[in-house]
Amino acid sequence: MNYYVSLKKHFGFLKGVISTFVLKEEFEKQLEYPVTTGYIEFVAVRKKYRRQGIAATMLQESMLLTNYQDFVLDVTDINDNAIQCYMRIGFEEFKRILEKHGKQKGFNERIFMRYCRR
Repeated sequence: MNYYVSLKKHFGFLKGVISTFVLKEEFEKQLEYPVTTGYIEFVAVRKKYRRQGIAATMLQESMLLTNYQDFVLDVTDINDNAIQCYMRIGFEEFKRILEKHGKQKGFNERIFMRYCRR
């Protein structure tokens, strides 16, 4: 329930409560990956610093600090730069899922990618 406190803090009481209701399933659902798999939730680099290898370095260094055997992430089909970054590191696509209300969200599919340690 820590996400509730965080959402209230960042969005204010009313928006925090609404966000909690809307995002509850997302925060509380069990990931479908084994305990040997690390799920990378979010990677972001400030716009003016992009395309300098920062995201790739953050990912690679973070992955080195864990004992996971493989890693999974998802990216939207319109985020070509991120897809290329992940592929350069060694991630490979293994699944695509059509996004509900994709037109309103601005993308059509989520692309799931996996990296396996050799």
